Amino acid sequence: MARSTRRTVLRSRRGAAASVASELSEGKGLAATAFSVGATEALEAAIVILALLPESYTSAALGFAVGAALVAVLAYFLKQNILRIRVALLKNFVSAMLLTFSAFWYAEAFYSPSDVLLIPIFVVAFLAVYAYANS
Repeated sequence: MARSTRRTVLRSRRGAAASVASELSEGKGLAATAFSVGATEALEAAIVILALLPESYTSAALGFAVGAALVAVLAYFLKQNILRIRVALLKNFVSAMLLTFSAFWYAEAFYSPSDVLLIPIFVVAFLAVYAYANS
């Protein structure tokens, strides 16, 4: 994902940003991007829901239903604002999130860190991906 972010940034520097934007607006790259981000987020959600199942099936199912409904409603109302987000920034954010969760889950294998640790890990991951993509 970080390499994809870097390619997007380099493409935008070469002046190909307009072609990427027009390609996305025409829907050619939008479906592929939506699918890859959706599949990644669905995998993360499935991992979280599986971890919650032993606690309470009902609360896990209810949390899934409420989360899915919120995402659908917010996406409908914020559609125009979401479309204005630059692709490179969005990819940077998603890459940082994936790195944050993987680092946090790796740390959980050895000890039980506080969830507050996610914030500094995310900041470091975001800056690292940004530096890599813009170098």
